[in-house]
Amino acid sequence: MNSKKNGLAPISALKYLFKKPHTVRYPKEDLEVFSIKGISPNYRGFHTNDLEKCIGCGNCARVCPASAIEMVEYDDVEPANKFANTMRPTIDYGRCCFCGQCVDVCPTSSLQMSRDFIHSFHPDSSLSPEEEPESVVKDFIWRPDQKHADNPGYLRPEGDLFGKVIDFDRNEPRKEAPSERKLSFAKFVHTYSKEEAEKEATRCLGCGACVEACPNQLHIPQYIAAISKGDPEESLAWIYKRNPLPLICGEVCTHQCEEACVVGIQGEPLAIKWLKAYSSENVLKYQDVVEEKKMEPNGKKLVAVGAGPASLSFGYYAKLLGYDVTIYEAEDKPGGAMMWGIPKYRLPKEELMKDINAILDLGIKLKTNVKIGKDISFDKLMKDYDAVFVGTGNSKPMTLRIVGEDLPGVMQGLTFMKLVNEEKTPELKGKRVVVVGGGNVAMDVARSSVRLGADVTVVYRRRIVDMPAALEEIEEAQEEGVKFVETGVPLQIYGEKRTEEFEYAIASLVPDPKGGRPRPVVNDKSPHMKIKADYVVAAIGQHPNLDFLPEDMQKKIGFDGKHVPVDDYGRTNIDGLFFGGDLSNRRQDIISAIGAGLRAAKGVDLYLASQK
Repeated sequence: MNSKKNGLAPISALKYLFKKPHTVRYPKEDLEVFSIKGISPNYRGFHTNDLEKCIGCGNCARVCPASAIEMVEYDDVEPANKFANTMRPTIDYGRCCFCGQCVDVCPTSSLQMSRDFIHSFHPDSSLSPEEEPESVVKDFIWRPDQKHADNPGYLRPEGDLFGKVIDFDRNEPRKEAPSERKLSFAKFVHTYSKEEAEKEATRCLGCGACVEACPNQLHIPQYIAAISKGDPEESLAWIYKRNPLPLICGEVCTHQCEEACVVGIQGEPLAIKWLKAYSSENVLKYQDVVEEKKMEPNGKKLVAVGAGPASLSFGYYAKLLGYDVTIYEAEDKPGGAMMWGIPKYRLPKEELMKDINAILDLGIKLKTNVKIGKDISFDKLMKDYDAVFVGTGNSKPMTLRIVGEDLPGVMQGLTFMKLVNEEKTPELKGKRVVVVGGGNVAMDVARSSVRLGADVTVVYRRRIVDMPAALEEIEEAQEEGVKFVETGVPLQIYGEKRTEEFEYAIASLVPDPKGGRPRPVVNDKSPHMKIKADYVVAAIGQHPNLDFLPEDMQKKIGFDGKHVPVDDYGRTNIDGLFFGGDLSNRRQDIISAIGAGLRAAKGVDLYLASQK
């Protein structure tokens, strides 16, 4: 039964004449009353996305319970880092339930929600609502490509991400002080304790941006998640799926993955490399936890030339596929440049051999002190084996091409490092060593010389910030007393019977129009400098050495003196011949070589299957 209307109702309505409106007029008015009352405190509004922070990881699309987010290509954007892709989220507001989970899981905090009332749903935000295309307004779909709003709606709790509080400070492994570590070749970086490893692992967001950056696409989120649960065995099993040299990579990997780590956008990136080392060091026998099983022998024979990371990886994965594998190595020990090019304080030889022996224990035959092209012809390998893999790396040093380079006391970087690892270096205590170059080999030479008692100067033709060496290598060298000369271009080495002085010019740097490193230029006005030098070590890079390969075969595979062209599986233009590692990969690091070996093993399997 309806109640009688209040006869005073028309009069009471007059009170609204004196109240401010509850709606926003167009054009937009700034109504301060809405910050106090009138707007629900739960109002979240539409999304905004800071394109400079967004890395296109797609976490928002994966977590959306209403399937309202789709990743679309967006070309007009400057990625947050060189590994970020150009995909960006598109919101279907016909589906969106405004729950904010997409904001919760955004690893870079680029995605937010706005309390603004006036929005443009078209990428061209200069359009008024009346000018927007009908389809855009009707479908209620918007690509959030605006900067953050001044009046944000829903924000996740500070420091909270994926339902947990994130520590944006990196937990570095303990290191010996520079004054102590430079006195010996003992390993100076301590492996994480269980508590330290678990603490660092819990910082991982599991987004997988690191996987895209890794040259071999390791299962990084999975192996770190296992560490956070206190299970290094499970962690190693995940690592081994794509990397049979886990401890080596844990110690000396170039860790490109860490550059892509989204935690590093707001804080410091995860210590992915050192976490890998933790798992590897805490498993005594790899094969007790590795899940991969060998297939039955198939009767096919494969051979790898060189026992570096590419050939070892190739041999491991080929053996799992049932092949009989033999590796030939010219030196008396396996490992290639890992064995004689990396100093012991970075990679102890017992750790190196732990990884290598785990591979050889599968039944791979290793034959050392065998030079292909001298002891055995390459043609014989092609005849005796069903497929041949070449993973010899780059062993031909580049020279300075200056007067005096033939004087006693002048050496090449890798030659010097081999003497260091064999403990055959000349007496360097109190001597002055000049190292030319700015890569990791140059840093190894410089830091090894310091440990041998030398006064060391590194001369590099560009700036320190342009050096290709790992940043931590440069910083640790500086901490150990290595002096650096920037923009120094070698001119001449002086001496009567041996090296006495080193002369260089101070170059001017010309910007690279393509955005690469600046180019050093020396002209008549460039200052010339001389420094005393008992030894000069040139560490400016290496070229491939394919002297063991017949010339007609070198031409047929397209070898240009620097690079061997191959397809994704390491195949060359010659049937049954595969290449990998530094010979065919311009990154020239261990993890890339491991990936090349894995892909070549798959390539050989596909090739031989097609021959049946």
